[in-house]
Amino acid sequence: MEELFASLNQIIEYLNQIYTITQNQTTILLDSNHAGESLDLIEEMAAYKNEVTLELEKTEQIFQGIYNRDKAEITDPEIQKLLKQTVSHVLGLKDKVIQLEQQNVLIMQDLLRRLTEKVEIPKSQAQVANAYKQHSKE
Repeated sequence: MEELFASLNQIIEYLNQIYTITQNQTTILLDSNHAGESLDLIEEMAAYKNEVTLELEKTEQIFQGIYNRDKAEITDPEIQKLLKQTVSHVLGLKDKVIQLEQQNVLIMQDLLRRLTEKVEIPKSQAQVANAYKQHSKE
């Protein structure tokens, strides 16, 4: 039983790490003063978050294997209750991470929209020269 709860606690730890990274990404995205510089930092954080996510998935597989092996032996109502509460906590954390990720996507879409509205395509040198010639003839 100890092994089962140890894997659940490890899952919770990974989810908390992912949530914290995602919160930090939100903070960076909302700091519009450094929008250009932030992209590299967000990418680095996303790479690290991906590593943690891979470890989370491995630990979830380990938990599932332990649970499948030991589920027939989990007969104590208190342990069943604790297991349900812990799994419920894990699912709640996953939902929080998903919501925050979705919020970040919306923030990034808004930033992208705002940045692209400001972009002006400069005229080529030939267009500028032609406009000057036309104007100077008048």
